[in-house]
Amino acid sequence: SGRSSTSRRARKSGQCACSRSGRPLNATVQFRKGNVRTNVQILDISTHGVRIAAIQGLRIGDTCWIRLPQLEPQQAKVVWVDEFVVGCQFARPLHPSVLDNILRLRQPASRKPE
Repeated sequence: SGRSSTSRRARKSGQCACSRSGRPLNATVQFRKGNVRTNVQILDISTHGVRIAAIQGLRIGDTCWIRLPQLEPQQAKVVWVDEFVVGCQFARPLHPSVLDNILRLRQPASRKPE
């Protein structure tokens, strides 16, 4: 499918931490070419990278900056492309506690008893 063996290994080892039951997480991606910015949806995230949807024009090897909620932009490199889904590897892995905070944003708001 064009995905790197690193991506497949990460998925097999359980490093991807997004919960399928959580809310979608939105981010902004800035492309290196021409300072183009676009909003994307994060499909999966780990300490080492993200899988994002709704990206056009990115190719393997491209550099981009991903602005995650409550963080400064994170530099990343495109490591695989599958139509409109892109896998990016962070230049510097996220600290596990930072990833935990990001994932908390995806959880549905708990309802308070009435």
